[in-house]
Amino acid sequence: MFRRDLILAYRTMVHPRAAYDDGNLDPSDTTAYFVCNIILLVIGVCSNLLLILSILTFKKLRTIENAFVVNLAVADSLSIVLLDVLSVIGEFVDNGNSPLEDDSRVCKAVAFFCISTCICSVWSVAACALYIYVRVCHKALYEVLYTPQVVIVMIFWLWTLCPMIVLPSVMGWGSFGFDSRLMHCTYDSSASGSFTYFMLTLGAWTPLTLTLYLLGKSIIVLRKQTTNVDPYMPNTLVVTTVELDSPPSRSPSPNTTLRSETNTMRSVMFVALYMVIAWITMSVVWILGQRTQIGDVQFMFGMILAHSPCSINGIIYALTNEDFREAYMKVFTFWRRCRKNGNTEGDNKEGVTTHPGTIISGRETSLLKQL
Repeated sequence: MFRRDLILAYRTMVHPRAAYDDGNLDPSDTTAYFVCNIILLVIGVCSNLLLILSILTFKKLRTIENAFVVNLAVADSLSIVLLDVLSVIGEFVDNGNSPLEDDSRVCKAVAFFCISTCICSVWSVAACALYIYVRVCHKALYEVLYTPQVVIVMIFWLWTLCPMIVLPSVMGWGSFGFDSRLMHCTYDSSASGSFTYFMLTLGAWTPLTLTLYLLGKSIIVLRKQTTNVDPYMPNTLVVTTVELDSPPSRSPSPNTTLRSETNTMRSVMFVALYMVIAWITMSVVWILGQRTQIGDVQFMFGMILAHSPCSINGIIYALTNEDFREAYMKVFTFWRRCRKNGNTEGDNKEGVTTHPGTIISGRETSLLKQL
């Protein structure tokens, strides 16, 4: 009871416009919200870091398409750090003396960057879907368009154009501020309904609709291609025409290519579908929030669901793509081996017995590692 009274008194004094005078804020709800933020923070940081390390470490995953996946993981990581960390800190820090206090420039800058990273995350998924569509349906264009230099330019423009979608709010069309329910700075959907619809349309539903359309077209074309592949002969194509003038290539076998494209498409599809659920929740919360037709508890946990893709995307890739599962296991194995070697090296500094009758010194251990 003391915790509930303390929270109500604190939020009433610091943020009177968002005070909880009606007593709808239950201590169990606040605790659950706090625990959910911590869980999403830990899962998000670990899964996105694992996703990035897997792609950068293993040659099999260092592909053009996975450059957009790395961009997705970076955007998700930044969003997690800004949203979940500030929510956790907001439960303990006196925001009356904080730079994140309502109407401060720092608060608005943090909120602007948070929304920009969320939109960049959605557009990164659309970029993955566009890559799959071009690779499956327009192979000639794929060879010309998707070079490392062009992909770098694409990612640069993603990080340039996504903040421009949010930029009108800085110029007075829309507003940002500190939300005491979420305990961090975010977009104020009650400030401008028109900008809310604009940002939802251009920042979320346009890329998500484009993603689902491109993936649908790719699935249709890919299914037609699979009918020409003999499942029992991994290096044989059952086709009626053969290009005799084409030079031999070292490209992967047809079944290997189809399996890779299918795994990639499955992962992007599940990520997109989960984002659709999240942005439906975000849209409902923002639109109903304009008319204060949603309770505080529903608002808090609706925003948790809306932001959860930033923490879940790395797990979705592991569940739907066997290549990423294999890479994750190798990263875990390497990490455990490093810990074991670190403990062993500490013991071997004084010299330990590794086999009966054999003493290996620390110097000999370092020489063996070099070999």
